[in-house]
Amino acid sequence: MTRPILSNVLVFLFLIKLSCYSTFVAAEQLVFSSVNEAYFTVGQCSSIIKHAYSSLGHEVRIDLYPAKRALIMADAGRNDGELCRVATLENYDNLIRIDPPLLMLTITAFVRKNWTNKLEIDSLSKYNLGVLRGVVYTEKLTRGMSRSVHNNLDTLFRLLSGNRLDIVLAMKGDGIRYIRKNGLEGSIMALELPLAEVPIHHYLHKKHINIVPQITEALRELYDSGKHRQIMIQGVVKK
Repeated sequence: MTRPILSNVLVFLFLIKLSCYSTFVAAEQLVFSSVNEAYFTVGQCSSIIKHAYSSLGHEVRIDLYPAKRALIMADAGRNDGELCRVATLENYDNLIRIDPPLLMLTITAFVRKNWTNKLEIDSLSKYNLGVLRGVVYTEKLTRGMSRSVHNNLDTLFRLLSGNRLDIVLAMKGDGIRYIRKNGLEGSIMALELPLAEVPIHHYLHKKHINIVPQITEALRELYDSGKHRQIMIQGVVKK
């Protein structure tokens, strides 16, 4: 092999190596906060988000915190954003909502098994309510009502079992999972009709405004193709 040819080969190999290195450097792990009491919901959302970001060359890690702290961490830029929250967040101006919504969140009333009353949103104010701190929708819904706000489902369902609360408002999948995991099927139940169904969205901290168009497009492609449903189901099963 002549020297010019050898030189060209070496340059070519160097460029390939440089290209691979640049791609590696460009790939970034993104860390999002989410609610440690929302196992079922986090499982669904994280499976969609991880798939969407992987198509952009990013790995994703989910760090779990109490609901209020998760939002504070994301808004302060101590991570890269919030995995999934309701469409309207007040006082968290550093977070950019990403459309389309990841899924519809079902809010359900959990009551003791001897419950016989008809329940609608307009009648909630008649009861002693329990909600998770930092879950924006239920906190806003019950503002001004007789309520107890706590950091975990364990406390809320313990108070419900002990007749100190009439109703716990929680995400349906997570509440049902808690009941089954703790053998409470004989004493606590979820009312059949949901109180509300609300869209929840992914949020990026504004320091990542440059990737908002890309992740928006990646999510739209998942939804337009119908792949998001299968990804969501697989993610929950794996967890």
